[in-house]
Amino acid sequence: MVGIPGIDTKTEIVHTFEMMKRMIDIFHEESDLAKLDFLLSFFVPYPGTPLYQRCIEVGFPPLSLLEEWGDFDQFDFHTPWVSDTCYELTKEFREKLPCNSGMSYDDWGEYYQSAVRPRLGCIEP
Repeated sequence: MVGIPGIDTKTEIVHTFEMMKRMIDIFHEESDLAKLDFLLSFFVPYPGTPLYQRCIEVGFPPLSLLEEWGDFDQFDFHTPWVSDTCYELTKEFREKLPCNSGMSYDDWGEYYQSAVRPRLGCIEP
């Protein structure tokens, strides 16, 4: 999960992606890449939870009607404190993970080195 309020989103994404890459590398070395699956989602501020008020303080519009909550998806929920760049990169990264894209380890490694790493460098604080 990324996009938790109060944590620098750029740093959080960099560390999360790097950890996921290390896990993919380890599972590949053990010939178990097919067993590795990730559920990478964005933080969703639910009313009544300890972080909900913090979310409102940093720009989340308070929602009071059930209908207002009807169109959110934890995998694509975009909060005000997550930049568009970080949001789009996270969605793309999730789609390209071997478990979601069917890419081979080598193809995914090339994608990570050529498309993700350079962009992580641009968002690092």
